[in-house]
Amino acid sequence: MRKYLIVALAAMLSIAVAAVAVAQTEDVTSTTSVSPKKAGTKKKPKATKITTTIKNNVPNTTASTIEIDFPKTVKISGKGLSSCALAEFTKPGGKANCPAKSKAGTGVSHAVTGPDRTPLNFNVTAYVGGKNLVVFYIEQQGGTLSKALPGKISRASGKFSQKLVISIPEDLQSPLPGLYGSLLDLKSTLYNKKGKKSLISTVGCKKKKHVFGAKLTFVPNPGPPAKSSATGTSSAKCS
Repeated sequence: MRKYLIVALAAMLSIAVAAVAVAQTEDVTSTTSVSPKKAGTKKKPKATKITTTIKNNVPNTTASTIEIDFPKTVKISGKGLSSCALAEFTKPGGKANCPAKSKAGTGVSHAVTGPDRTPLNFNVTAYVGGKNLVVFYIEQQGGTLSKALPGKISRASGKFSQKLVISIPEDLQSPLPGLYGSLLDLKSTLYNKKGKKSLISTVGCKKKKHVFGAKLTFVPNPGPPAKSSATGTSSAKCS
């Protein structure tokens, strides 16, 4: 009888431990992949396509920026590429004003609004906006809302060399007075190449992986958020 009791207690303990393990998660879940996996070098950078997914695990938050941090082995720059100025998206026709060669990827984003968490989903198209700019043009699925979100490229600190910071305008943070949106996730690909110039390029591979960072910055909705920001990391295999 004692033997069976010990076995039962051990089983219950293992279930409890498993439940705790499942419950533990980063504030931001991020996944990133690169193609091709074979990296270039500083002398011979290799044009690369990245696919990244950023998921917000902090409930009831309204994000003002989405940040993607690039390792020192991956570079991002719109220099020398066909581009579409941010102002073009506000003109009649929206993204139709952009040169086809400025397109840099596609994706989707999911959000909810209000206390009833009404779904608000978008198709995302990325464009090279300039040397230090990527424009993310979002179009509501089943609706008429569209918006161009600027993604500014700048230097980063610490273990990261560059960052891409996507700004979410206030009218998306709060579509109506007293009504706030909550970003759930963003998935997007990024790739553009013209001659020897590339939006994304690899210049090395450290310990067989590229380590990327992700950060969400939160604003009041209407009360102050439980935390001002949330971060996460992801790694992509390379050789």
